[in-house]
Amino acid sequence: MRTLKQLAEKEGTVWVYLDNKKVGKEFLRQAEEEGFRCSDGSSLRWMSWFYVMALHSDMTVWTVSLFNWTLSFAGNVKGTPVRVNYEKYAAGEEDYLCRRSHFNGH
Repeated sequence: MRTLKQLAEKEGTVWVYLDNKKVGKEFLRQAEEEGFRCSDGSSLRWMSWFYVMALHSDMTVWTVSLFNWTLSFAGNVKGTPVRVNYEKYAAGEEDYLCRRSHFNGH
């Protein structure tokens, strides 16, 4: 099974798309199980899911604004982290990268 830790270690920072509440809660559960924490060191149990979350190689998780997420698809923005569809990644699909924002017609 793929882990979030492997993904964060490989990429440094990863932006993760979460399609709905069920997917978001599963992502937070898996991240908590793997040892990820909020950026302030608190447990992910107290964090609410959001449509886009950032995983960092220092084992922290935080939200990504929808503005930044959507803007990152507008062109080749240097330094944009890898963007992953969590549901596809967790299911073991080969093509799990996000190529569109899923918001505002992108």
